[in-house]
Amino acid sequence: MVLEKAKSMYEDDAQKPIVLRFNPWLYSEQQQLISQFFKQLSSAIKINRPKLEILFKHMNAYADILELARLIPLIGGSVADAGKLLKARAKAYNESQNNDLQRAKDAIITALLKEKIKLIVTIDDIDRLSSAEVALIFQLVKSLADFPYTIYLLSFDREVVIRALADVQRGDGAEYLEKVVQVPFELPIPTASDIHQVFLKKLDAIIADTLYGKWDNDYWSSLFHFGIKQYLRTIRDAVRYTNTFALKYSLLKDEINIIDLIGLTCIQVFEPEIYSRLPFHKEQLCGGLTYYTNHDQEVKKKVQTSYNAIIAGIPDNRAGKVKEILSHLFPKLSASINTYPNYSSYFDAKKALISGSIASPDCFERYFALSLESTAIPRQVMERLLYEATEAELVEGITEINLSRKTTQFLEYVDASFEQKRGMPEYSKRAEMIFACLALIGHELEDNKELALFSISLKQRLVYCARSSLQVIDKSCRHQIVYEVFIDSRVDLSILTALLRDFGRQHNRFTDRKSDEKDALLTLNEVLELEKAFSERVILGLKSGELIANDSFLHVIWLFEQIDEARAKEYTSNMITSDLALAFLVSSAVGRGVGAQKTVFTIWRVNKDDISKYVDINEAHERISTFVLGNEFDFLDSKRQENVAAFLISMDEKAEDISLDDGIVASDIKKKLEDIKAGV
Repeated sequence: MVLEKAKSMYEDDAQKPIVLRFNPWLYSEQQQLISQFFKQLSSAIKINRPKLEILFKHMNAYADILELARLIPLIGGSVADAGKLLKARAKAYNESQNNDLQRAKDAIITALLKEKIKLIVTIDDIDRLSSAEVALIFQLVKSLADFPYTIYLLSFDREVVIRALADVQRGDGAEYLEKVVQVPFELPIPTASDIHQVFLKKLDAIIADTLYGKWDNDYWSSLFHFGIKQYLRTIRDAVRYTNTFALKYSLLKDEINIIDLIGLTCIQVFEPEIYSRLPFHKEQLCGGLTYYTNHDQEVKKKVQTSYNAIIAGIPDNRAGKVKEILSHLFPKLSASINTYPNYSSYFDAKKALISGSIASPDCFERYFALSLESTAIPRQVMERLLYEATEAELVEGITEINLSRKTTQFLEYVDASFEQKRGMPEYSKRAEMIFACLALIGHELEDNKELALFSISLKQRLVYCARSSLQVIDKSCRHQIVYEVFIDSRVDLSILTALLRDFGRQHNRFTDRKSDEKDALLTLNEVLELEKAFSERVILGLKSGELIANDSFLHVIWLFEQIDEARAKEYTSNMITSDLALAFLVSSAVGRGVGAQKTVFTIWRVNKDDISKYVDINEAHERISTFVLGNEFDFLDSKRQENVAAFLISMDEKAEDISLDDGIVASDIKKKLEDIKAGV
């Protein structure tokens, strides 16, 4: 403030004071600190008044003489007193009239008086120096650089400096300070309100570009008042906190929940030990609880155990503050350790994913990094695809995501995003495009989620995306949009099967479960019309022989049978016309699942009843056993070859150690394929 005021007093740049911001922390040796002060002052004059060559030459000469001294005299001494301690070279210079310190200093004074150049030197954080360095700074101001037209603006904690001066001088530090400092300004101790205002002002400057809708005032108010503000004791706390936050925010702002990052940064700055432990407890911290099941009671115990490990060794007064912040960041933790869960104890998985919440398992790791994890899709990329891209760009973007093995993550985001857009007609056109696009290329997408016992299939994820996107579209328009997809020959029947089963179940068709039909996306008559369109597509596929090659053949036929059993029987009675067609049927009857012992692994299960509906199972075994030894077997892709191998294993009564809970494991599939290749 002083410097800005000093500069604003002069309109002419030539009249404005030259300012040197000197940082004594940069220099480790006392003589280096003194000499570098004058060299920096010389440079400041040269930059601001390049014509005054004689002045900065005198300043440099003065610095050179001082640099030769082994010891700069401290308070109470003089340059002459230290003469016998100077090196031989320094003595020679000292004895020379041209390099006499006093003459050099007089030359500087004369030049300053002639040019009337105003100098302002600021030296901050003096109280953080050692006692000897503190004394040296005041000697510099008092004796070595007491030039005319020169003002020193010194910033320090008065009590600390007085103690340092008394320690070095072995006298009254306050008395000495009064001789040096002519105009003291005592800054008042800031109130808690002042500190909070500084923090909030700095925070506001950092997140000024936050888009509307990304800020939850209630959540922020609760987190700040019950957690963060307990850590803000000084202005330095506010500055250190916001500086750390600014760095992480600049790198991650598009991928995280801003309020969560502010809360976590508080832990990082003031409780670094706690911060370093958090990444190891992701499973116990992320997600939420239902409060109703015995399973959740077990989860609570695990969460409590993790929490105890996180705060181990932390004093109670600090542990209470940590608890407040972590309870806000992690709803599962709040529900597990608090008698009365706080504001944020409810967890909405879809909302958490969309907002980039730290409590979302898919977002947790990025909060502890300085960049987005390599396995994640930048949120701005997904937002652009969903709300800005053309249809062609959308197809291309989803295809690239699929090739990079991030499809599941994208579909989860689509579902969660449009779930939040329900009742917003302005997003109707985008929802329509997303629905049609996913229906068109859905059969080409691969489920690349890691093996998990309770994972959701890709087809089901597509159904979820269809539900959430159609909910955004007005009811009067939905049927026409869906119908156009059903009559589009480019849309694979496996996708139509998944969609139609879901639409039908909403009216209690194809299921024993009862649903509330008032929540159905389409009316019953509209669903029946879709069934007709679907049946015609299936019949065309059966007539052409193309349908048998569909990976989801049996699922398609099952739904066709539910809709029109008589016609289904008519068109499927003679569809197995070749061994290749039989191989397709067998492959379609093999499902893949997940098993677990010490690890999670893939298992194959064969549904022989599905095969028996269309061909005798023993006949199928004989034909397939011969088929795999021929050239046509090589035309099958690897997935179908594995399924056919699983069928043969399941039919071999002599096979030993080949199954686990009626499932066939990968090692046996591999061995069977090796035997087939060897002609065994």
